[in-house]
Amino acid sequence: MAKNGEKLMKLAVLYPKTPIPVIDQVVVSWRPNEELCASASIACSFGLSGTIPVVTPVDSPGIGDPSDWVFGDDMDGIRQAISRGADAFFLNIPLYSGHVVTSIMNHEFCFIGQRIVQGTRLGNRFYFASILQETKYSHVQTTFSTCDQLRYNGLYPAVAKPVRKSQGRGIRRVDDAADLRHHLWDMAASGSYGRGLIVQPFLPGREIVIPVFPRGLYPDGLHDSAWSLPPILKIDHINGIFPKHYVPTMADSCMRKICNECESIVDFFNIKGPVCFECRQDSAGVYQIFDMDLQPDLSLDFLFKKSSVQNHFLTSFLFLGKTQTDYLNYLLCTAWPGEL
Repeated sequence: MAKNGEKLMKLAVLYPKTPIPVIDQVVVSWRPNEELCASASIACSFGLSGTIPVVTPVDSPGIGDPSDWVFGDDMDGIRQAISRGADAFFLNIPLYSGHVVTSIMNHEFCFIGQRIVQGTRLGNRFYFASILQETKYSHVQTTFSTCDQLRYNGLYPAVAKPVRKSQGRGIRRVDDAADLRHHLWDMAASGSYGRGLIVQPFLPGREIVIPVFPRGLYPDGLHDSAWSLPPILKIDHINGIFPKHYVPTMADSCMRKICNECESIVDFFNIKGPVCFECRQDSAGVYQIFDMDLQPDLSLDFLFKKSSVQNHFLTSFLFLGKTQTDYLNYLLCTAWPGEL
């Protein structure tokens, strides 16, 4: 969002046009049409709300074709966006070392989303868990296990999941060591997840999502540290791990404690964009972090958006009595200048 004396950004939204390379021996989930539609929804939401000038590939984008609204994240798409006047980019794209967008990450441009280096490192669930465990944050014990070395010696049932975000695929609740080993072999045979998964004990209590904004100047004033929105309860789970419904709620004292930790983590890593933390109560009723989504869904329930995808930030904003335009204005405030 432009401040006094500053020009208004001209925003281009990027979508993942090219297949994502193997990262950490993991074939990262990629659904071209869904990614295109989600990015187009973001561009439409900004463009039609009038909150900011939106640069598009065509002069008069229509609501029938998502490709009218967004640019591919390859060099041709980025150059086209710049030639049409873009000086800010919404990075609705996968984050990995060597991505071509790093070639324009200088002070000529602003970005909404995460830094590439953060996506590469913190997108690895085992790396992220290891850092939090070392720094004594409330994170569930996480083990990296392979078909050949079943290192997990925690309680069962447990949850096994890919090392990187997988849109829910490859995640399974396992009841014993034999079940875990069988799942590991299935995942290895698929060729999509490498030869290892992370394993965490299944936590029996309530599950919440905590949306967190990074520090910055927002419409309600300066936030000199990261800050969270009301948590969202995840309920009516399938097999104990896949929720069917989401209910925003005001944080009680237990939730407030873990919210404070999540805010502290965002500051600790100097995270640039909005993130969501997945937390669940252990047997003692204490919330533990079990995952962080560096690239949560930020699109609106609008036009090309898939209705099954949940925008937790918007859900919390509406719960607070704010509007979709309020949400977009706050999102713009997370823009950061490129780093040389």
